[in-house]
Amino acid sequence: MDVATIVTSAGVGALVAAGVTFFNGALERRARRKEVLLAKAIELSHERIKTLIPLAREMKMSAEVPDGAFLAVVYFRYLEHLLAKGELPPDVKPDWEAWMKREQAK
Repeated sequence: MDVATIVTSAGVGALVAAGVTFFNGALERRARRKEVLLAKAIELSHERIKTLIPLAREMKMSAEVPDGAFLAVVYFRYLEHLLAKGELPPDVKPDWEAWMKREQAK
């Protein structure tokens, strides 16, 4: 075999291996990012429920506690959009802005 053929084959093999490694790393980073977002969304949903129940008891009011899984899905969507676009989802922004105005007026 020719030395140039061997060197070329080794070079192509190294490039293919590097490409596969890079692609695998990108997929792993995306999966890890989603995993962290899901963990934070679950944590936020637990915190909201833990805050809502004692608050309702203290105010002697009944409260409808949303399901933790539903809240986790909502928070995951918010966090995912916030990370990707730097802002809340468009369907949530009007509610958020109205709440902020009410809070600032206090």
